[in-house]
Amino acid sequence: MTSPSQEVRSTYALQEGELVLTDREILAPEQSKAEAGSPLTGIAWQWVHFMDPLEEYEVSEPENYTLEFFVDGTLHIQADCNRASGSYIVKDASITIEIGPMTLAACPPGSRSEEFLQNLGFAAIYFLQDDHLFIDMFADGGTMKFQTDIQSN
Repeated sequence: MTSPSQEVRSTYALQEGELVLTDREILAPEQSKAEAGSPLTGIAWQWVHFMDPLEEYEVSEPENYTLEFFVDGTLHIQADCNRASGSYIVKDASITIEIGPMTLAACPPGSRSEEFLQNLGFAAIYFLQDDHLFIDMFADGGTMKFQTDIQSN
């Protein structure tokens, strides 16, 4: 039996027409999601800027590239003409984003949909500064800057 404060991940499989528990894992504290009241949650974050050692640019139409984190560790992603769901794990300043099911619409020329999703998959560290969210990618892969939908750059 687990205590109410422990998170458990259960895996089931269909065997001979019945749903059977195949694995049960008690998640360690480092696998925890954002805490209630986290500055990440409850906000629609718009991608507004990208910078890496080779290039830097402002994102046109940032309202088309959004992240929304939820306390339960899930997130919703708007990547231009596509939508995705996913999960995230935070520990101190580190962040891991796993992109799950998504639509596969062909976005118009100039879209940064694929780049946006790829960059999120390489997320390593996050920090908040001046009401902006910054996500740094692995191996000096760049920094994504986000703002809320009511801010200006």
